[in-house]
Amino acid sequence: QATPLSLEGQSTNLGSEKVITQVKASWADYQVKDWRLSDSSRLPIKITEAQNQFSAEASFEGVRRMDVALLFDYQNTRFDLSEATSRDVQRYMVPAFESINAFKVEAGLKGRIYAPRFSASSDLDRHLTSGFKQVFHQELAQLKQDLEQKLRAELANYQEQLEQRVVALGV
Repeated sequence: QATPLSLEGQSTNLGSEKVITQVKASWADYQVKDWRLSDSSRLPIKITEAQNQFSAEASFEGVRRMDVALLFDYQNTRFDLSEATSRDVQRYMVPAFESINAFKVEAGLKGRIYAPRFSASSDLDRHLTSGFKQVFHQELAQLKQDLEQKLRAELANYQEQLEQRVVALGV
């Protein structure tokens, strides 16, 4: 990696019986290459490249309690779904993933050190929803255009038949 992992911390036991340890970590511009997000045979997803801005803060109270927060901020992200064999995945999902350039993942551990509560969230679903809306709006516009062309062709055919009948009637 071009930039190193940075760790900064302190541990204190001043004036009390409990040891408090605090740590901050960051890793700027971590280069992601060929990370598999999903090995599912139906939906294999890989991040071919991205830059990750990683940061973390942790606080430990002796060996009893912990509070850890992690942030993964992905930028310049490129997804690869080329291994998917489904035409629907290629038609609907690939364009939705292509529209995503950045997303964030937050995770945490909190509580007793031997049984912490884990939490995780991401805004990737919000970006995918936006991408799907865009794909479906394009699909809808294409369907509308196709329907208009078919209707115009049918109307032109019907008009031609009517004109031929009028000519045949001598009107």
